[in-house]
Formats: sequence, structure tokens, C-alpha cells
Amino acid sequence: MAKRVFFVILGNIIIGIGIGLTVYCDLGIDPSTTFFSGINNIANIGLGNCIALGNALLFIPMFMIDHKTIHLGTFVNMLGVGYVIQYASQFFIANLPVLSLPIRFIIMFIAIIIVCTGCGIYLSGNLGQAPWDSLAHLVNIKFPNIKYSTGRMVQDISALFLGFLLGAQLGVCSFIFAFCLGPGIQVFKQLFERIFFKEVITE
Repeated sequence: MAKRVFFVILGNIIIGIGIGLTVYCDLGIDPSTTFFSGINNIANIGLGNCIALGNALLFIPMFMIDHKTIHLGTFVNMLGVGYVIQYASQFFIANLPVLSLPIRFIIMFIAIIIVCTGCGIYLSGNLGQAPWDSLAHLVNIKFPNIKYSTGRMVQDISALFLGFLLGAQLGVCSFIFAFCLGPGIQVFKQLFERIFFKEVITE
């Protein structure tokens, strides 16, 4: 159990650092952060607070439809990852130099891999899903004909569109995340399950 808790906490810290790097690269960010950045443009309460409050609202349908996916990892992600993103991005912007466009692209791709790795680590601990990550899963439960992968892609593209309407900046990284985040997470999740837990947990 202790190892799973460690993986959940470590994975969410890595996610926050990876997304913070994408903010620093200024080439777009992941769909959920894009959406909550748009909300923060209006609410102006801080990105970390927006992510925490948004996930708290999403926790309600998660609890009502499938509370079995609620565990420690749900609350760690819901209440913690937004603040890691906020402070990591502020640190990178304040302390790292302004880079050329080719170097920013290289760092962007590294950051995307870091985010997928962090998601895989925290999900391999099998201690619950984040409210945002559970949305496509809940849709699949209510509408079995809609595959999880399809629902997740629609969710991410919708988040980008809504974030853009609310004033968030889109970039090439945003669209890479929208189409590749789901498959990337699955690859790393199964990898860490095999290596550290000697199993593949199917959901």
C-alpha cells in the first residue's frame, strides 16, 4: 500500500512539473489546464484555485455515478496538482532563460512525455481517478456505445475550444495533448504496472 501511495503522490508532482514546462515553452498547454486557464481569466483567483475548485465540482457526478473510482489518488490530484502546475510554471518562467523556437519545441516534446509518465505513475498505483480524468469514464458508463477513447478525445477537444473562447492561448502542444494524451497515459500506466506491481489492471 505504501508503494502505491508513493506512486500517486510522485506521479501528480511529475504531472505538475511537466505541465509547468509546457507553460514555460509557451506553445500551448494540455486541454484541462487550457480550460481552467480560461476560467481563471474571468475569475482571477489563481490557476491552482481554479483547478481545485473545478475538480471539486466534477467530484459530484463522479460520486453519484461511480464512487468506486474514488480513492486517495482522487483527492491528491483534485487538491494538489493545480498548485504544482501554478508554482512550477511561475518558477520556470522566472528563472529559466528565454529560448529559441527550436529549443522550445524540443522541451515541449520532453514535457509531454513527462506528463504522460506522471499520469502513468499515478494511475498505476490504482488508488482512484482524478475527477477530470473520470469524465470520459462516466460517459462510457451512462452511454456504453460511446467508447472511452472517443469520449476522452471529445472531452479534450471541447476543453480546448471552451478555454479558447474564455481567452486561453492555444498552440501546437494543445492539439498534441488532445490527440495523444489518452494513448500515452495508457502505455505508461501498463508499463509501470508490469514493472512495479507485476500486473496490468484493466478498467
